[in-house]
Amino acid sequence: MSALTNEARIKVVDTQLSLRSLLDDVTSLSTNPHSLFLDLEGDNLGRHGSIPIISLFVAPRNAVYLVDVHCLVGEAFTITNNNVSFKTIFESSTIPKVFVDVRNDFDALFNLYQVSLSGVKDFQLMELGCRPGPESSKTYVADLAKCVAKSSAISGPQKEEWQRVKQDAARLCDTQKRGFQHILSKRPLGREI
Repeated sequence: MSALTNEARIKVVDTQLSLRSLLDDVTSLSTNPHSLFLDLEGDNLGRHGSIPIISLFVAPRNAVYLVDVHCLVGEAFTITNNNVSFKTIFESSTIPKVFVDVRNDFDALFNLYQVSLSGVKDFQLMELGCRPGPESSKTYVADLAKCVAKSSAISGPQKEEWQRVKQDAARLCDTQKRGFQHILSKRPLGREI
């Protein structure tokens, strides 16, 4: 087991009951500092692809939730607990949600599930806006790996472990004939995911 999984709890959310429990867990979280960090996982992510998994890091709980949209389908966005659903969380302007490069995530959510986004903070754009140096240093946006390597407060060994896990995932996708989408559509989810 990697050091990263020892530090953060990882939970698969693939039933109505587990989704209601997650919704209950996130409804009372602080909005300052930000609590919700999201990434949609999929191959060809956008209006012509699919969203098999939503990765959600809940900072105050030090927990990663893998919301299994492949199993829950549209219910992933419509199941409610105390009148709160993933759709209402995504569309709330008062609940900040941090993404890295939200463009394809937004395209997929809106076109596949009619979910709009509001209250989004794009980490990639925040890094660009805060990057020191002349304007000439701001001609590109940094990907997550570059942001973690350059700006993260985690220790050197933790950064190395994070990079190793990221490279292992890329290698896993390369070895599969149908890529990332194929891996994310297998059930039960493999331990490597």
